[in-house]
Amino acid sequence: AFADDAADRNSLLPKALERIRACGGPAVQPADVIVVGDTPHDVACALAAGARPVGVATGPFSMEQLRDSGAEAVFEDLGDTDAFLKLL
Repeated sequence: AFADDAADRNSLLPKALERIRACGGPAVQPADVIVVGDTPHDVACALAAGARPVGVATGPFSMEQLRDSGAEAVFEDLGDTDAFLKLL
């Protein structure tokens, strides 16, 4: 799901989980989802839904700002694939 999929960003994760099920995917629980985003709004969306927020400082917000907003993990970018995969 993307920010333009809903007026209220906090409703994005439920929409994404509905899409997974509609495509024949498994019933995924929010706690099993990692939301990756580059704004504190993305972090808030994950937290509101009970998912794990991961910040990536590729946008206008710093690693510190993303961490302070509640991100469980924060990366400068996703170049370190091994570090990101360890979250799974």
